[in-house]
Amino acid sequence: MSAPHEPYFTVLTDPKFLRANLTDEARREFFAGGETLVDFIWRTIQLRLSPDFAPTAILEYGCGAGRLAIPLARRAARRGGTVTAVDRSPEMLRTAREEAASRHVENIVFSDPETFFAQTNRVDFLVCYLVLQRLSPNEGL
Repeated sequence: MSAPHEPYFTVLTDPKFLRANLTDEARREFFAGGETLVDFIWRTIQLRLSPDFAPTAILEYGCGAGRLAIPLARRAARRGGTVTAVDRSPEMLRTAREEAASRHVENIVFSDPETFFAQTNRVDFLVCYLVLQRLSPNEGL
């Protein structure tokens, strides 16, 4: 199964995340897991590295369906910041856009890698979770 056809199952391989089985409850669970992960990352950084951690220019490379980009954007918005969500799959970007819109999250810029790397970008924080193992070595570098 590929990302274009199964944007949720590609990330979490439980049959309940297949499009044919996807319920509103399963979708809520999918995104709640992203919120929990972002909370954990945020707390860990604040407790162990930087108590004043509050990035406003966040990049999520390999955003998939937006599972992390959406909670990251909510945190960035607290200080007027944005998230750039990059994915190589047009279908994943489409799904992420729809999910962000359905949650009224507007401070995310969605991009494919070619467009992103053709620009000059500055980020305070980079998230690349469950992505590098899916890329060829050249793409990863």
